[in-house]
Parts: sequence; structure tokens; C-alpha cells
Amino acid sequence: MIIPRLVLGTARIAGGASARESVDLVKSAFDSGICAVDTAPSYGIGTAEDVVGSALVGYPGVEVATKVGSHRPDHAMLRSFARKIKRLITGANEPAGSLPPEQLKQPSGNDFSARFMAQSLEISQEKLGRIDLLLLHDITADEVTAQVLADLARLGGQWVTGYASLACWNSALDQCFTAGRVAQCAPDPQWLLGTGEIPAERPLRLHSLVKTGLALAEQNTSFANGLERAAGMIEGDPLTARIAALYALAAVRIPTARLLFTSSHRARLSGLIKALQKIDDSHSAPRLAALFTAQAG
Repeated sequence: MIIPRLVLGTARIAGGASARESVDLVKSAFDSGICAVDTAPSYGIGTAEDVVGSALVGYPGVEVATKVGSHRPDHAMLRSFARKIKRLITGANEPAGSLPPEQLKQPSGNDFSARFMAQSLEISQEKLGRIDLLLLHDITADEVTAQVLADLARLGGQWVTGYASLACWNSALDQCFTAGRVAQCAPDPQWLLGTGEIPAERPLRLHSLVKTGLALAEQNTSFANGLERAAGMIEGDPLTARIAALYALAAVRIPTARLLFTSSHRARLSGLIKALQKIDDSHSAPRLAALFTAQAG
């Protein structure tokens, strides 16, 4: 099943000038059965937590994840107006394929000091109202010290904790964390290809599934053929069908993972959720994933 495993990401969902539309978009996802949301202080140019907090009213069962370490951008309101004007001019951007980095080698500029994380968490709690999962945001293995882990344990004592990385799952970073901590990262491309060992003991939350899948399709003819065959079995416009096929593939080949998705455009988001609901209703994810196998074999 796909829908119960989805997590709504809010990196591109902004408040400010777009607050009303953004809150409606997030609520529409909750109404469609999405029961988890992921945000961060830096998301939506610093306004995503405000959107999520407003949208959560009346949805007590939704799991809420946020992060500590990242900075809230300055002048968020002015930037939100600039973003809205740009979107009105350029329209919706089509997702492009790109493989995520294998690891973050350089510090991101985030602040993992106890004081900064505590202040950030206090603001997040005020904006969101509640938190279930607290993650260190884009931390590198070199930055994971005993003190940082102790500070995280103290801050997130009543919540599940872990780390979120822009990069793929990386063993060097992962080994810094004890069992049970959540790893939020991009998938290892080999996992979508059906090869590569998946860390069974680590709770996974995977982002960048579409970018990774589209990049693999550009590089691997067998994978591309499988994607087109699977998309051809899904109702909807070609782009939505391809995205839905990639989520079906990930749901089967990475069976233990939660799957993040995001969109700042309600029609696109609604179309994708409807496509995934039909896949769940027909229990067709394994059959769609097998089409990739047939091409690869």
C-alpha cells in the first residue's frame, strides 16, 4: 500500500503571500488520507511551519516532523511575495531528473549548538502546536558529536529523533546514530533498480524519489522502458502517471520505508493522490513494479 506510507513534504510550500492557498493544499492532502507531514524552519523560505500549523487544526491524527539546525531565512514575508509573482509568471515547473549526492562532505552552515537548537525548537513548537518527530537537519558525519547527540536526546526526549539529509543514505553518517533513530534521506539509486542492500533495521523516510527515478530513466534504457510500461497502466496525464509509477516501484522495492512527496500546485498534488489511491484500491503496485523487472531482465 502506498497512501498510508506517504509523508507530505513542505519544502516548496510557502506561507506569507500564498498562505491561504498553501493551507488549503495541505488540508486537501490530509483529507485524502495523508497522515504525516514533514517541515523545517528553512522550508517555504521560512514560512512552511506557519502553513503546517494552521493546516493541522482539526487533524489531530497527523504525524508532524520538523528539524533543528537550519536557519530561518530573513525577510520571509517579502520573499513570499516575490515567489508568488515568479510562480504567476513562470507557471508550474516540471520535475527534472537528478541523482542526489552520495553524501554531504561539507557542513551546510547549519547550527547544531545546544542554544541555537533549543531556540529553534521553541519557535517550531509555537508555530506547529505539536511535534512527533525531531530530526537534525543536513548534518554531516563529522558534525555528529557526542555532545550534539546528547543535546538532541535532551531536546527530543518525548519524541522520536534522528537525522535528515539532502544526500542518499550513507553508512558513515548512519553509523553515528543508534538503532531506532530515523534516517530521512534520498534513496540509493540501486534500491530503485532492485539491487543494493536496504538497511532493514533503520526506520527510513525517503525523499527525491521522482528526481532519482527520472535520472535513472535518462541513464538506463531498461529502467526507462519499464517506467513507460508502468505509466501506461495508470490513468492520468503522462507526468502524473510516471510519478505514480515511481512511487509504486519504491513501495515494492523498499518495503520498509515511508515515502515523501511534495508539490506546491494543488491540481498536480490532487491528480497524483488520486492515481495512487487507484493503485492501492486495485492492489496493483506489485504488478507495476514487475514491469520494471521484466524490462531489466
